[in-house]
Amino acid sequence: RSYTKEQRRIALQVYKRTQSVTKTVRELGYPGRWTLYKWLREPAKPGRPRKQSRTLSRYPFEVKLRAVEKSLADDPAELKKQMAQLLVDKAVL
Repeated sequence: RSYTKEQRRIALQVYKRTQSVTKTVRELGYPGRWTLYKWLREPAKPGRPRKQSRTLSRYPFEVKLRAVEKSLADDPAELKKQMAQLLVDKAVL
């Protein structure tokens, strides 16, 4: 469902007065709680772009694979020890 700018403005005013999402929704009968939470999180000025994070939220598979490969030992005996430790850690979980 979409709401007019006026409905949104009124809902935000009621929230400012009550300081409660639940009370605002009960008083007005709209919007849903999650919609009001979304409106509260959005920037005050419409159209103002959010700053993008400078860090990656997800790393590509290739980067993850290279990190794992670098962390593994070259010695087969050491690899067996690491594998055994990982299996123990997994069993504990």
